Amino acid sequence: MSAVDTVVRLWYNLTDNIYGKNTMIQEKIDRINYLARKAKTPQGLTQAERDEQRQLRKEYLEEWRLGVTQVLDNTYIVDEQGNKRKLPKKD
Repeated sequence: MSAVDTVVRLWYNLTDNIYGKNTMIQEKIDRINYLARKAKTPQGLTQAERDEQRQLRKEYLEEWRLGVTQVLDNTYIVDEQGNKRKLPKKD
């Protein structure tokens, strides 16, 4: 497998995780964006909206981290001799 093939495979794995079944539904992402825009207006956010925004952001980050972790768990390093080894985790 060439380096280009490896990069292409990693890209497809990443996009599958981003746009796949395990990702946050679009309505929630749209709501996060709406609340962010509203927070910049003179009206601002109510306390309930700030709490909702905090919770939605937390969910988004959890899912993003899960997707990145899944990609890295399936990432292998291939050396010049063609030896394949799993990408080590940092402690």
